[in-house]
Amino acid sequence: MNLFARLRRRLRRPNVLWQRNEMSQSASQLELERLLAQSSSTVDLGCGVNPVKGAVAAIDLFTDSRHRGPGKLPVIQPKDLEARGIQFVNQSIDNPLPFSDGGFEFAHCSHVIEHVEAPGRACDEMMRIATTGLLRCPSAMIEFMCGRPYHRWLVIHRGSRVVFVEKAEGEYGIFGDFAAVSGSTVNPFEAMLDWEGERPATPNRGILGRLKRRLQGLFFGRKPQTEVNLFWSGGFFWTEIRRNGAQIQGGRPGLVWWFDETGLRRECGSA
Repeated sequence: MNLFARLRRRLRRPNVLWQRNEMSQSASQLELERLLAQSSSTVDLGCGVNPVKGAVAAIDLFTDSRHRGPGKLPVIQPKDLEARGIQFVNQSIDNPLPFSDGGFEFAHCSHVIEHVEAPGRACDEMMRIATTGLLRCPSAMIEFMCGRPYHRWLVIHRGSRVVFVEKAEGEYGIFGDFAAVSGSTVNPFEAMLDWEGERPATPNRGILGRLKRRLQGLFFGRKPQTEVNLFWSGGFFWTEIRRNGAQIQGGRPGLVWWFDETGLRRECGSA
């Protein structure tokens, strides 16, 4: 990183700290931490290099950073996880998982289900091996704005059901390459998020400034418009809609809850 880039990051550090604080203090994140603290056995489905706090088992398909995100993430070291008392399984979460029914108290699945080939099957496996959990992923709105080419699904949550809509051609990178950092090629919504100060600065005044503040408030506050945070106990229902129009449904009854834009808990029992 050159001197100018380092200086720019330092000047933006207060904003980076605000972003991280907003995420850590969001209603859904505080609820997650509460449930993790209560869980005696947690499985992390799509763990990356840092399984969630309290995890005793973790699953991830790609250990090499070249296959995860933009290729800048650390390599998963299974031996390091096992040294921490975490059983590591190298596979996709939409394949049968090597765990017994109800073997875990809590299943944490964060920003991975949008990657898999069969999200409904992953949901069923999640509900089979755990009694409660969190399903977290980008919402359809943020996927259109800042979507990733390796995200296969648009995800919509309604009550006790999660709907997965397979992306069609033309729904990837609508506003530009998510990884671009040049002012001439950057995705304008990525730039407005100003995530970690990695992209060119955008206006703080006028109409664009209002849009920027609104978008950042939704994104860093983990609001339902930008992120699905579905907490479930017992089960929930799901629907897959493939790009050819084929539809598959599944799931099981249970209690689900989430937090609205104001931070108020909403819940729905599925019959």
